[in-house]
Amino acid sequence: MKSGGTRLMAPPSGPCPWLVYCHGKDYEDQTFCCNISGPSPIKTYRKKIPGLHEKIILSCSYGWLILYDCKSTSLCVCNCTTFETICLPSLDICCFFDHGYILSSSPNSPDCKLLLFLKNSPTILSCGISRDKEWSEISYREQLNALDPRREDDNSTKGTLFFCEPVICGGKIYAKLAVSEVCQFPESWSIEIVEEPVGVVVRRINSRRNWIHRFSCASNEYVVESEGELFSLYIMWGGVEFRETLRIEVNKLNFETMVWERVESIKDRSFFVCRDYGISSPVSGPGYIYFTMGADQSLYCYNMEEDSVLVSLPASNLPKPWHFPVWIMPEELIRLQEDCCNDSNKGQNDIVPLDSKDDCEEDLCEKQLSNLQLDVPPINSLSRSETNVSFPLLMFPHKGRNVYNFVDPIANHTYFVKIPEILKDTTIRYSDHGWLVMSRIRAIHLYNPFTGDVISTKTMYENSFLLVSKPSGGSDSHFVAVSFHINNVDVDIHYPRTDKLIRRKLQSNKEFIPTYNIPTFFKDAFYYIDENGSLGKLRVEEENCTWEVMEQTRKPCNTFHQIFLVECGGELLSVFIGSAGKWVLVCKLNASKNAWEIMTSLSNYNLYLSRCSSFSVMASPGAGNKIYFPRFRGGGIVFYSLDTGKWHSYGSQDSSNNFYDTKLMLDSCWINPSWC
Repeated sequence: MKSGGTRLMAPPSGPCPWLVYCHGKDYEDQTFCCNISGPSPIKTYRKKIPGLHEKIILSCSYGWLILYDCKSTSLCVCNCTTFETICLPSLDICCFFDHGYILSSSPNSPDCKLLLFLKNSPTILSCGISRDKEWSEISYREQLNALDPRREDDNSTKGTLFFCEPVICGGKIYAKLAVSEVCQFPESWSIEIVEEPVGVVVRRINSRRNWIHRFSCASNEYVVESEGELFSLYIMWGGVEFRETLRIEVNKLNFETMVWERVESIKDRSFFVCRDYGISSPVSGPGYIYFTMGADQSLYCYNMEEDSVLVSLPASNLPKPWHFPVWIMPEELIRLQEDCCNDSNKGQNDIVPLDSKDDCEEDLCEKQLSNLQLDVPPINSLSRSETNVSFPLLMFPHKGRNVYNFVDPIANHTYFVKIPEILKDTTIRYSDHGWLVMSRIRAIHLYNPFTGDVISTKTMYENSFLLVSKPSGGSDSHFVAVSFHINNVDVDIHYPRTDKLIRRKLQSNKEFIPTYNIPTFFKDAFYYIDENGSLGKLRVEEENCTWEVMEQTRKPCNTFHQIFLVECGGELLSVFIGSAGKWVLVCKLNASKNAWEIMTSLSNYNLYLSRCSSFSVMASPGAGNKIYFPRFRGGGIVFYSLDTGKWHSYGSQDSSNNFYDTKLMLDSCWINPSWC
């Protein structure tokens, strides 16, 4: 690597923003990742920009960075291309811990202001970049009280309302409403800054959520301006340390009704979000959402068309310490985008996503789907005796259509099924006995994709679902929904054939919140596991239920990012997965020692693991000892081999020590057929 002047300059601009990691002593070094979505491979440039030394990037707007100077504990703005820096007046508060920074316009404009939204206070600090020598204060406490006057006199309501994470669009500022102490984000609001006289006008934005929070998960909402429109990107995470993407929803603001409305496609633009802010960039063709997770080095790419997330590692082996990655949009890229918008030849330089090879296959899939005559090939005609299909199959929706994909992991062939209209916009929640539990808010359905049968149920608890027996059975076949609280468990038992509903509230002997993955049935009960390795045991016998948190089981590892439970060969197994799949441990429960014992072989068994279904299957001789996941690399499903200790995919001779550059299907499950 060259030293000297070349390290003091910004790297060349590409077709999308830079992803930047600050690292080294006092974060004096920066690694710029370019061509994130471009047709060329991702390029990295190691830099040492003096203007960024001992500074933390808080936000990026109009091609300028808002920086926190760690040495002087003050704010400054810095040009992303020239690194020209403008220092701002000192503050009596530690602004690094506040909840929003935004530029009203480009610092090249004489009217540009930096607005600082204070945490836990209904106050905005304002400072003119070129003319003000001190900060002015704008309070909006009275405006909030006017909208909700009961709150001021309600002693039972804790916390202070305040706005955070602002974004500017059409000359107005939009922000999220937060509550101090409890750290809630109840909704988004619109704020209009009025210059003469100085003040704030607050207007509420209504929300139309299509899904709700569930146990053992976290979420964040990014409000991003894009070409004069405002988008809300809602990302839900689960797993240990909340590093597993569970679901992503995109909404666009209707400025006439001031209501967030869900969108099914983000064509012609891509979004790039990091810990505290997001930016957008126009593209030609389907758009993607690129995001990072706090101090995780990984980059995630969400493909909205197929509801999948590709994980990659743009900059490996970063020197420690390093700070969370951020997005930087250089001024020349903004100008290039403006020129493209006015260019009649817009689109001749298409931006190609990370998984460009998969896009070619996706185009083929689109052509196949467009020619489908209902269920072609019809999945309900498949049987072991008539076809060469391997079971189980991986099932996931083709987003935006009432069509589901069924992928044979061995033959690497995909079948398509058109699902009933009543199941539109539902999410797969559980799979067992060849049936699915599919839900949306206030609607739950049982569905057999092999027979086409649909059974609608009563509205029940949303946390966890169980199929105790085949819904197509007699009047005694029943369906169970479970809701977990810290010290108790609520259980609904529903008999679909008779519409009988029984509710039970069970006290818990210990605090217990299970992981997001489903339980597994072992011997006479359903077993759940929490992030500490403790097991919860739920027994459902007709109308009687019992719940018990067992003594904490000793874990085989201190840290892990994901865990599954599965029954295999008469044993209760756990599968621990390290960060990015860098290691996988399979253990069996030793009940007498209350410990997980590491296994080196599954013998002739294979495991099929997903959030909605996990089970074991006896394989043919020599084909066992594998663990299948709802991930793809290239065109094949990914599996982990206990023989090699590596990740593989059918159709490829390559192997890997981790699951980087694999694509996770979010709304998916493994399913074994049932024609009854």
